Amino acid sequence: VCSSDLVAFRLIPRDEAFYPLFDAAAQNASGAAKQFNAALSTLPMSEDTNRAIAAAEKTGDEITRSVRHRLETALVTPFDREDIQSLAGALDDVMDEIRHAADLTYLHSVPTLIPGVDVLASLLSRAADINVRLVARLRSLKGIAPDVDEIDALESEADAQFRQVMVE
Repeated sequence: VCSSDLVAFRLIPRDEAFYPLFDAAAQNASGAAKQFNAALSTLPMSEDTNRAIAAAEKTGDEITRSVRHRLETALVTPFDREDIQSLAGALDDVMDEIRHAADLTYLHSVPTLIPGVDVLASLLSRAADINVRLVARLRSLKGIAPDVDEIDALESEADAQFRQVMVE
């Protein structure tokens, strides 16, 4: 028996159920980002839109709880447990921030768009869409570099835009 045969054979298979949870979390965040982006074009934000984004955030919380529960029960994970926890937490944080922005927009009855905020919301929506593609590639980790680079570029653009909005 050669060593490569030993590596391919596992007594206990890896728990692959994390991947659909990550996919669901990324898609949920992307949907909420699109809803928020669209809501900015019809200010003031409607109660229905704010409720829909709040519901998406709760869905994100449920997905995160499912990941944490799965971590407690899985014998063999597809990658490091701390990395799984970190990814789940980061995806949840994105949802929390989208809801926070939506809540503030709704509760303050923002009547008109603050110049540049629409650009930020568009960048968020684009990054969330790319993140869906990126998360879908976690199983193989192949072809992720362009998506990582694109998200990094969008983040840099958003940072510069945020500073400009704050100045104005």
